[in-house]
Amino acid sequence: KSVRPGWSDDFPASHHVIVVAKGVESLNQSLAATVYDATESWIGAERIQDIEHVDVRIPSFAPPRVEFISDEVIGYNADGTANVKIEFDVTRPSRWPITDVRVIVECLDGKICRDEGVISPRWNILDTRRAEVVVNVEPGETRFAATIQAEYEETAHPERTTEILDLILQIPEQPRYDVRWQVESSTVTGYYMDGSALVDLALSVRQFGSEDTVSDQVVDICIRISGADFEACQELQQPLSINDDSIDTKFTVSGLRLPQGSFEVRINAGVASGTAEVDMPERIVGISHKLWDCFLETEVEHGETCGGFNEPIVRKWELEEVKVYREGPEEYVTQFDESLDVIHTITEIEYVITDRPEFAHVKAYVGHEGHPEVLRVFGEHCNLGPGCAFHFDAHYDTNVIDGGWVTVGKRRPEWRDHAISLEDEIRYTTMHELLHVLIPVGHDRRRFTPELAPPPTYMRKDDQQIFRMIYSPLVKPGMAFEEIEEFIVFAEDTIDYEPPPPDPFESLQGIHDALLESGSITVTMTGGEMRGRAFYPGSEIEAQFADFTHGASRRVKFASKSWQSIIFAYDRETWSSAGGRWTQSDGHTGRGRSYRDQIKFDFILADPIRFLSDLLHNNVTAELRKRADGTSILAVAAKVDWWPRPEAEFVFDSETYHLLSYTVDWRFEPDHHAGRTYRIKATVSDYGSEFTIPDDVRESSQYLADVEPILEKETEIIVPAS
Repeated sequence: KSVRPGWSDDFPASHHVIVVAKGVESLNQSLAATVYDATESWIGAERIQDIEHVDVRIPSFAPPRVEFISDEVIGYNADGTANVKIEFDVTRPSRWPITDVRVIVECLDGKICRDEGVISPRWNILDTRRAEVVVNVEPGETRFAATIQAEYEETAHPERTTEILDLILQIPEQPRYDVRWQVESSTVTGYYMDGSALVDLALSVRQFGSEDTVSDQVVDICIRISGADFEACQELQQPLSINDDSIDTKFTVSGLRLPQGSFEVRINAGVASGTAEVDMPERIVGISHKLWDCFLETEVEHGETCGGFNEPIVRKWELEEVKVYREGPEEYVTQFDESLDVIHTITEIEYVITDRPEFAHVKAYVGHEGHPEVLRVFGEHCNLGPGCAFHFDAHYDTNVIDGGWVTVGKRRPEWRDHAISLEDEIRYTTMHELLHVLIPVGHDRRRFTPELAPPPTYMRKDDQQIFRMIYSPLVKPGMAFEEIEEFIVFAEDTIDYEPPPPDPFESLQGIHDALLESGSITVTMTGGEMRGRAFYPGSEIEAQFADFTHGASRRVKFASKSWQSIIFAYDRETWSSAGGRWTQSDGHTGRGRSYRDQIKFDFILADPIRFLSDLLHNNVTAELRKRADGTSILAVAAKVDWWPRPEAEFVFDSETYHLLSYTVDWRFEPDHHAGRTYRIKATVSDYGSEFTIPDDVRESSQYLADVEPILEKETEIIVPAS
C-alpha cells in the first residue's frame, strides 16, 4: 500500500496506515511487514524498516450447530401424499455475524421430495433460531438428508455447512374421514374506520361417514379468506375433539377482524381443516355525526350551510356507463376530464366521452362566453357566473337521474381572490357543479379554498363522504334519509376513531362569530416599529370597536391620557378631543397608518372584526395550538400579493372563542417606509360594553343624524293588535 502522508520539515507528524491482508486461513498466523521510503527525488541509500513478526489471530468460522426438533403432517393432497413440516433449531457457534441460513431437506432411497427455506437472523450474539421446511412425500417410513448452510459476513469463504444424513421419519397414511365446517352465525361487536368489523363467529363442525375418526384435538384455528391476503388465528379456550359422526360440535371464535361482504374462509385446524361460507352484513362506515346533521339541517347559525339535500329522498345515477359531451377551450376540457376521473374513483361510475351531444347523458360547456346552448338552457344569469348545473329525471317514479347539464364559465378575477390560479378555479368550479349534477344538494357556503384539499381532488373530505354514502350499493333511489341512517356506522362510533385535529379555519370563524354576537370589544393597545426581533412601542391607548356590520366596526374609539378620538365608519367622520372639547377632523379617516405619540397603526388591521373578516375571505394559512390552560393560539398569515402582508396571532378561549389578546405584524411595500415592519399588540379587557358618544359629538355629527334613525327603525319592535 502506498501512502502520501504530506510531511514537511516544519510540521512533523505520525500517520496511521491500514493494510488489508487477504486469504489468511489459519487460526493463528505470524506475518512480516516491510516499510520503505518511496520518495522519487531521494538520491541516497534506500531507507527500509522490516518488522519480522506481526502476530494475528483469525476468528474461526465453524458450521452452525443443528438440532432436529419435530415433524408434523399438516395436510394431505388429492394424490395421497402428505405435507410434512420439519423443524430444526440452528445455533451459531461463532461470534462472527451470520447473514443468511439456508435449510434444504431432500428425500433419500430413491424417493423424490425437496424443499428449502432461508432465514436471515442477522445474529450478533450467540443465539438460536427456529427454521422449518415443508416437504411433500408419500406416507410410510422415509429417510431424509438435511443441509444447513450458513453464510458468514465479509469472509473469503462465506459458506459453512452442516449435514444430517439419517433423519428417518414415519409418515402416517391419510385418515379416512370427512370433516365439514359451517358458520352458524356472525355477531359484529364493532367496526373499524377502514370498513372491517370485529366479529364473533359461531362455528359448528361434524365428521361424516368414515371408518376412521379424527382422534386429534384441535387447540387453535386459523381462518383464511379465499382469494385475499388475510389470516386470523385464535387459540381455543378448551381443546376441541372431532370424533363423533352424529353430533355437531359447536363453539365460538371471538374477536376476529373480518371484511364486509360474502366470502369463503378456510379453517386451518390441523387434520380437521375445511372451508365454510361467511356472510358479513355491509354498512356505510366513516360518516361523521357533524356532517350528517349538517346536511340534514341545511340552515345553520350565521347562514352557513353544508349544502344540504334538496329533497327528503335519494335521487342518484344508476347507469354503469355515463356518456359525456364537453365543449370548450383545451385547458378547461383537460381540467374537466381530470375531475371526472376523481369522481369515478369515488362513485365507480364509468364516464365515456362522446362527440355527439344528442347521445350524451351529461352535456358540459366549459370556458364559455355567451354560448347559445348555455343561454338557452340556463339563462342570462349563468352567462356571467363561474358555473351552473342541474340534473333532470326522465323517470320521476324511480328517482333515477339519467341526464344533466354543466357549465363552467369564463374566469372572473374580480369575483374571486386573484391569488387563486386559473387551474385552481377551473377545478374548484368544475367539482362544485358536478356535485350538483350527481346528487341533488344545495349550495355549500362554508369557507373553502383549493389549498385546503390536496390535488387532484379539489373537493372537501366532507363532500367525498357524502358521495360515497349516496353511491353505496346499500342506498337505493327513492330511499328516505331515515332509512339510510340505519346503514351508517358513524365515524365517532368506530373502534379506532381518532378525533380530527381542530380545524384552524373553524377557530377563525368562531372568533369572528363571537365578536359579532358581542357587538363590541374593548382592548388595551400599543403599536410600534419592529427592528429585527426588537419591538419599539409607543404609549398605550384604550380602543373600543363596536356596532359591527358586514365585517367592520361602524364605531371606533381611541383614548390615551391626553387625547381621545372617535371614528365613524372609517370613511365618514373623525372626532378628536385633546382637552375635553370635541372637534371634527378629516385627517384620520380611512386607512391611516400613524397617530400621536409615534404609535403606528393601520386602522383596518387594528380592528379585529374587520381584520378577521378579511382573513376569512382571502387566501390564508392558519395553524392552531391548544394550551393546557384552556386557551388556544391561532397563527394566521395572508397568502396575498398585495401590501401590506399581515400576519396575526390570536389568543382565545377554546370553548367560548372569546379573544384574550391579538398581535398583528405587517410590512409596507419595499419602496414605502423602507419596507419597515410594524406591530399592533392588543389585550382584550371587555366584551359587549356599551359605546358611549359625547353630547358634543351627538349634537353635531351628520353621520349619526343620517344613520341612527334608520337603525332605530330596523330594530323597532312591532306589537300586533289584540
